[in-house]
Amino acid sequence: FLARHAGLHILTLGIDDTDAVLARLRRAWGCMPDVSYTHRAVDDADKEGVQARFALITPPDRPAGRVHLIRHEKPEALWQPRFLRHPNKVAAWEEIVLVAPEPAVSAAWYSVLAGRPLVPDAWGGFTLVLPRGRIRIVPGPLQNAPAPPCFAALTLRTSDGTGALRALLEARALEHAVTDDC
Repeated sequence: FLARHAGLHILTLGIDDTDAVLARLRRAWGCMPDVSYTHRAVDDADKEGVQARFALITPPDRPAGRVHLIRHEKPEALWQPRFLRHPNKVAAWEEIVLVAPEPAVSAAWYSVLAGRPLVPDAWGGFTLVLPRGRIRIVPGPLQNAPAPPCFAALTLRTSDGTGALRALLEARALEHAVTDDC
C-alpha cells in the first residue's frame, strides 16, 4: 500500500458479535476467512503482564486499503485512562473519506461489511453512519488527495480545539488542513 502513496491504508471497525458478523458476511459474499484471535501485552515493559485480547475478521484487501473488524475480548485491558490520554488531545475520530471511482460499488461493499444502511452524501456519494463516526464514500479525485481509490481524509475530534494536534503537526512539518477553525 505504501508503494501507492503515503497515508491512510488501514481501517478498523469495532464489532460486538464475531459469529453473527462472520455468518452475515459469508451469506453475502460466500468465502470469508475465519475469525482469528490474537493478544499482546498491554505494557511493553511487562510482556507477561496483562494481555489485551482481540477477535479479528479481515476480509480480503480492498484497492484503497485493508479493513479489519475487531472485537476487544478484554476491553478493560486497553480502555484505561492512562492509554486514553495523548499529547495530540484526540478524543475520537469523526469521519474517514474514501474516494472511489465507483462510489456506489464501494458503498455497497462497506454497507454489507458494517451491516448498516447508506444515506446520500452531499458530495455526490454515500455516507455510512456508524455508532461512532462515519465513512463517506465519494467520487474523486479530491484536491491534495492520492489517486482514487484511497482513504483521502480523516476528521478527528480533539478535547482542546485542535491546539495540541496543530502544534504536533506543525512541529513535524506534516501537511494538514484547518477548516472552520477546527
